[in-house]
Amino acid sequence: MKIRNPMPPLEGAEVILNERKFDRQKNGKLVLIYFWSISCNQCEPSLLKLNELKQIFQNKIQILTVHMPRDKKDKEVAPIKAKVENLALPFPVFVDSQLKISDAFQNRMVPAFYLFDQEGLLRFYKAGVMSTKQLEQKINRIL
Repeated sequence: MKIRNPMPPLEGAEVILNERKFDRQKNGKLVLIYFWSISCNQCEPSLLKLNELKQIFQNKIQILTVHMPRDKKDKEVAPIKAKVENLALPFPVFVDSQLKISDAFQNRMVPAFYLFDQEGLLRFYKAGVMSTKQLEQKINRIL
């Protein structure tokens, strides 16, 4: 995806864990979409850091996660659900077993961060591990 492209639809998930209403319209919030996988050792610490960002920015940001399988075992919903419960993740988790969301975002890596502005345009993208402080700076710059 290129910077300033609109957010693709979040359609095609096998299931959405922690499902909450998501309004893609101009809701006045930034939207952070985090791609991860249960087989990714680097993903779990970043998932936990998302809680910090939610506390810092409260109702200025909406955080969604997409579970992107890296191998056949990653497509099983039960282990994903167990991980979400074990980590007490409060965010919606789109289980993208068929890679429909990943393809719409042209995403091929985990972890990956996509930050969209209040208008729904991509303002920042990073694949790989990222510190909370770096992401906080990017969010503040957009706000």
